[in-house]
Amino acid sequence: MLACKTKYLSHLAVAIFATAAFVSCFDHIGFYEYHAIDIDGWERNDFTDFNIPSAASSGYYTEIIGIRVNADYPFRTLDLIVEQNIISTTQAGRNFFKRDTMRLAIYDEDGRIYGTGVNLHQMEIPYKTIRLEKGDSIYMKIRHNMSRRRVKGISDIGLKVYLPPSSAD
Repeated sequence: MLACKTKYLSHLAVAIFATAAFVSCFDHIGFYEYHAIDIDGWERNDFTDFNIPSAASSGYYTEIIGIRVNADYPFRTLDLIVEQNIISTTQAGRNFFKRDTMRLAIYDEDGRIYGTGVNLHQMEIPYKTIRLEKGDSIYMKIRHNMSRRRVKGISDIGLKVYLPPSSAD
């Protein structure tokens, strides 16, 4: 009976250690979220917005924009407008607003779609590395800036914000 309890406890210890190691690989991801786009198409004036909660620690955070696209998308590239407002809760007057444009390649020169997937292809594009202090938060809005008012073939827009392990203060 004692050998059985010892074996059980050793298996339990290994399971706890493996779970802790697995979770620690992801503890620096501060935000990871996708929003679905209307199946009838993405209107030019429809912003997809993200409210990123307060940073758990200070450091240089990496922002990645995610796109999920299908074969209905009619262009080689996708032009985006990204607006970002960083809100400081610790330092008055340190808030700032930034607006950028991005051009993302969706298809290569031979007409092959980039990204991973079969019917729906997902791409993650590095956007910025920004300095956040503990407690800072981000409000971000993304919309397309294509010549057509409504663009089909984009199914989801996402955002990942994480603190690389070497960037923590």
